[in-house]
Amino acid sequence: MEDYSGSTKIIFFSDNCYGQKKNRFIFAMYMPALRKYPIIKFITHKYLTAGDTQNEGNAVHSTIGKSIKKTLRSGPIYVPRQNAEIIRNAKKKGKPDNVNKISYKDFFSMKSLADERDESDEDSLVKS
Repeated sequence: MEDYSGSTKIIFFSDNCYGQKKNRFIFAMYMPALRKYPIIKFITHKYLTAGDTQNEGNAVHSTIGKSIKKTLRSGPIYVPRQNAEIIRNAKKKGKPDNVNKISYKDFFSMKSLADERDESDEDSLVKS
């Protein structure tokens, strides 16, 4: 986030395919955030070129993937808590990665937000 004279500009980066009609879900996610946090004045979403991206997240995911494969060679993973430990200890140097535990309550349907927005857009078009 960057501060622009009292207003906040947020820039999101996505390496997902923008051609899969997910734009309505992303837009639906931004609208409640803009209503809840009036300090946000600008949102920019940049799509990275498919297959041409390299970022720190890629290296982290690669390290975690290797650690999971190594663990599976010595036996199965039975419970999610084991995954958290594998992720936390995947890095060989430095302090362990922080793992935030989440539950199903931390997720919600973007489809319902997008459908609500679509309905309000239709209402405004009919009234115009």
